[in-house]
Amino acid sequence: TMSGERLQVLSSSLIYAKLIYYLHCHYNEAVTLEVAAERFHYPSDYIQRILKEQGTSFSKLLGEIRIYHARRLLLETDLPQDAVSRESGFASPETFYRAFRRQIGCSPAEYRRHGMKEN
Repeated sequence: TMSGERLQVLSSSLIYAKLIYYLHCHYNEAVTLEVAAERFHYPSDYIQRILKEQGTSFSKLLGEIRIYHARRLLLETDLPQDAVSRESGFASPETFYRAFRRQIGCSPAEYRRHGMKEN
């Protein structure tokens, strides 16, 4: 039925929103798709499907959220880049640097130096 489809879209949007909130709360932990799916009591392939419908993936979304928090730390603190990397949940400073540069278009140091504004 039409209302059933609407309910499905609503529930997947709600799950997506809850997942974003969850990742903002746990971005600096070793969070995985499986851990998040378990937290919401859904199979991980269902969560993957919702993310795909939203045009993203778990790792892409988590990376974006981690960069969001890294940007804030770069602008609001004097923490060294290694510490920003660690605090943002990245596995290594190199991973952080590459992800930052790919997503933002400049290095973390350039970003901090220029005090770049949110896009």
